[in-house]
Amino acid sequence: MLTFVVRRLLLAVPVLLGVVFVVMLTVDLLPGDAVTLMLGEHATQDAVAKLRDHLGLDKPFLVRYLEYVGRVARGDLGRSIQQNRPSRPSWRMPGRRRSS
Repeated sequence: MLTFVVRRLLLAVPVLLGVVFVVMLTVDLLPGDAVTLMLGEHATQDAVAKLRDHLGLDKPFLVRYLEYVGRVARGDLGRSIQQNRPSRPSWRMPGRRRSS
């Protein structure tokens, strides 16, 4: 039974990597620009370039994917865009209510 569970957990790793790859690729191929949505259409080119650099959107897709997988493997789930703080503690705090 233990070998069955271990084997299933090990097989889940490539499946999760594939799902993350497909989701990131889909988001990358969608028309539109996340930076333009965040800053608005009247943002300066300097502000757009600065936010692209901050979010890592100026890097190639494969580099962003590998960096993301590496951070998740270390337990770093990134920062919340809305609250600008690490996302991991926000869902780990017991008894804390989420505001809508």
